[in-house]
Amino acid sequence: MFFKASLYGNAVKVSDNQFKELHKIKVDLSNQMNIKNDPEFFIFNAEGAMNALAVKFLSTKYILLFSSLIDLLDTEDKQQLKAILAHELAHHAAGHTDFWLNLAMKPAMFIPFLGAAYSRACEYTADRVAVYFVGDAVSNALLQLACGSSALSKKLSTDEFLAQETAVPSVAGFINEIYSSHPRMTRRIAEAAKYHNNASTSIATRQAA
Repeated sequence: MFFKASLYGNAVKVSDNQFKELHKIKVDLSNQMNIKNDPEFFIFNAEGAMNALAVKFLSTKYILLFSSLIDLLDTEDKQQLKAILAHELAHHAAGHTDFWLNLAMKPAMFIPFLGAAYSRACEYTADRVAVYFVGDAVSNALLQLACGSSALSKKLSTDEFLAQETAVPSVAGFINEIYSSHPRMTRRIAEAAKYHNNASTSIATRQAA
């Protein structure tokens, strides 16, 4: 109840009467993913921090988008915001926020590095689900998030950023990865782009058959 009190008292709820376009994107994606109990959607002022969260409290699902992230990704076609929403909704669709699933996973979290590995796997899964529904906008949104500057967004080179992966020291990169809850951005973007290309090739092959 305290969570709900804080959320409703301090964040802005997106609805059919408040930011209608964003609300429609969320509803459409929820329906496409067959998510039961459409998540409530809030925009939260995190004083410059950029993040998005999928949370389930009791029986209610929530999506929280930090306002600075919206400022960064709010293009005319809304595709990058749609990608972030798709990623967060995918966490709900895949059961990552389910209380009983997370409770069952608790014992495994005491095994060194397994909890972080599971978290990274969840992120890859959510990225792939988002790619399935939104396409390469996922890679673009992640790239913008890595940079964090709307002023530089149009000058960003995906290829140049992905090439940085070759400069990551192998041992230090491995150690950093196994302690991290999220894959590093160079890998996430590369995997999202790879999945998109594979999916596009598969669709083209089926259509040609």
